[in-house]
Parts: sequence; C-alpha cells; structure tokens
Amino acid sequence: MKQFVLKKSGNEFDDESKKYERMNDKLNELYEKLQGDVSKEEGDAIIEEFQNLIKNCGAAFELRVIPGFDTPVVTGESKAGALIFGITTNMKPDLITECFKACTQAFSKELERQINMHKVDHQIH
Repeated sequence: MKQFVLKKSGNEFDDESKKYERMNDKLNELYEKLQGDVSKEEGDAIIEEFQNLIKNCGAAFELRVIPGFDTPVVTGESKAGALIFGITTNMKPDLITECFKACTQAFSKELERQINMHKVDHQIH
C-alpha cells in the first residue's frame, strides 16, 4: 500500500493560523454585538454573518478509513473547525473529543456490519 504524505511549508501553517485568528476575532466581534440591544433586523444580519463564518471554517472532524486484511480500520481526527465548534457550543474540548470518538466507533461498527452483510449477499448469489 502506498502512503502519501502531505508536506506543508511554514508559510502555509502561518496562513492557516492567521485565518483562524481572523475568524476568532470576527466571532468575538459578533458576540460583542449580541450583548447590546439589537433589533430583529440587526439580529438576523448578525446570525447570517455568523453562519457564513461557520461555513468558511471547514470540517470539525474527519474520518479516515484505512483498508485492512479483515475489516477496514477507521480513525478520526479533529480538525481546526473543531475550535469554532467548541466556541459556538460552549462545549469543553474533552467533551468534543469524546463525541468525536463515539462517532468514530459508531461509524466503524456500522461500516463493518455493512461489509459483512455485503459479503453474505455475494456468497448467496
């Protein structure tokens, strides 16, 4: 099995870091706006701005499926978007990690079940 490694230069990491700093600043700005009295129109505009920001933050979690001899191995990885997820839900990082872990395990079990079901279907025909 070939393995591909994505190498990022320091500049790419710096760019990514700056992107999330800007997003965090924007989240704080939106939060401050919501602390005062806002009209329904202003509130709707803030919510729309917030939703656009979330769309740009990327996935909070990524599943990776690695082919195995008997069954695939499923692993999960928290992405930078998990930071935004944590801020927006006020969930502690440990709780977010537990949720992602549970999702990974559930997906792994369901994938294995589907593969085994598919193997049985092929053996019957």
